[in-house]
Amino acid sequence: MSLQRASWGEIEWLQTDDGSPASRSMSIGIATIFPHASQKSHVHYENEQFIYIMQGAGIDIINGTASKFEKGMFYYIPPNVTHQIFNTGDIPIKHVVVTVYVAKRRTVSHELPEIEHYSECLCAAVEALRNQIIGPNSPPVTIFDDMGNLVLRAEHYPDYCLTHCPIVEEPEKCVCFRKEETPSESGRITTTCPYGLAVSKTPILYNQHFLGCICSGHLFLGGQQDTQKIDMYETSTGTLLAIQTWVDNIVEGIINFCSFDSVRQNLRLKEALIEQGRNNQKNLEASLKAMQNTVTNLHINHHFLFNTLNAIAGQALLGDEVATYQAITDLAKMFRYTTSENLKIVPLREELSYLRTYLHMQQLRYGESLSAEVICPKDILDGLVPFNFLQPFVENAFTHGFTNMVDRKILKVEVSQQKERLLFTINNNGTPIDAVTINRILTGMSSGSGHGLSLVYTKLQSTYGDDFSISITSDAQNGTTVSIALSFLLGDPQGGERT
Repeated sequence: MSLQRASWGEIEWLQTDDGSPASRSMSIGIATIFPHASQKSHVHYENEQFIYIMQGAGIDIINGTASKFEKGMFYYIPPNVTHQIFNTGDIPIKHVVVTVYVAKRRTVSHELPEIEHYSECLCAAVEALRNQIIGPNSPPVTIFDDMGNLVLRAEHYPDYCLTHCPIVEEPEKCVCFRKEETPSESGRITTTCPYGLAVSKTPILYNQHFLGCICSGHLFLGGQQDTQKIDMYETSTGTLLAIQTWVDNIVEGIINFCSFDSVRQNLRLKEALIEQGRNNQKNLEASLKAMQNTVTNLHINHHFLFNTLNAIAGQALLGDEVATYQAITDLAKMFRYTTSENLKIVPLREELSYLRTYLHMQQLRYGESLSAEVICPKDILDGLVPFNFLQPFVENAFTHGFTNMVDRKILKVEVSQQKERLLFTINNNGTPIDAVTINRILTGMSSGSGHGLSLVYTKLQSTYGDDFSISITSDAQNGTTVSIALSFLLGDPQGGERT
């Protein structure tokens, strides 16, 4: 038990919160108010009270509302309200006062992650908790960083403080805020200023690192010789403990914010690294695909060049100079196209123009024994297709279908649109292919062997993934037909967009 004396009376504290679990953040005492004495108006900072009148009668004023009380009555005082009590009788008022602290004392027991910029983190935490720290009836607090720089200042201070110190305009001149009296790891320190008020400074420690401190209090605790000179309410021990518990919870809130912010920053960094890794992977995949397309085109070009030069050499041996010249001219056009337009996808009109040049060269070779035509509606010529994918299929008709064929050779290439698909059919009347050979061709095409039509298959797979199809039918009556179905693309030839 302890006895707290004041000018208006005294409080015999039966129990006060000493921070242990057994105290339950509660203080219990018996207050005595002398006859015709009164408590000055004060705020019940962060504590609520239950009052039971054991003796006497008087007037209670809570938030400006006056009520009479007498022996045997009990009532409740909410937290953070203004309160004043008058003893209007000739005998002392005695009442039981049970003070319960709104803020429960807690401690940070978990391991905290490291943070890099302590001052910045403190400022961010205080800003996030501003509404919990500053309010019209909140205890006046001032927060400083580890260098003594002002981080947050209360909006309201006792009139007594404002009268004696320039606490708002120049807080550094107030002795309560001097840096040399700032706590570090020593814990809370409470001092009495030259004008008689108690001020507590509570350190903000994060993993034993001093972030700053919270200056609170500005309370008159009474029990001094010159009590009459200080026109302030003599704060009870219960209220003092309630404020200290509230400050401790602000410290905990700041520490928890810094801890959470550190985790959040680390997660953002890891997410950024993961995203960077994904982007690097996408760039590498894009580069790999571009390189694969380049290699595929080179393989196709070399394969075609070998066959074409053999054909031109044959014409030269026959002495057909005009045909040879025309073939060389067409060949130059084709290689100018493949070397200057080495793209992933091109407009359909360019691919068909390239194909017609090739067929014109073959026409010079075979003359009237070859009938070749390309049919395509004009409204789909702007569609996008893989670069140089069609000519190898047509070339296969000459290298395999028309080999040793005496009859007139007929080749027809037809392009059409069915909904969101482009359909290509390449038909020739050359030597039919049996089912076993067709299966071997289709299987070899998708094997990725790097030869013949497998190069074209790789090109289509690079562009469409698995969203394309190739089929082959062949019989003596209808000839051999290669059917290719692709998604209809429109947009920038550099990339293309599905429609």
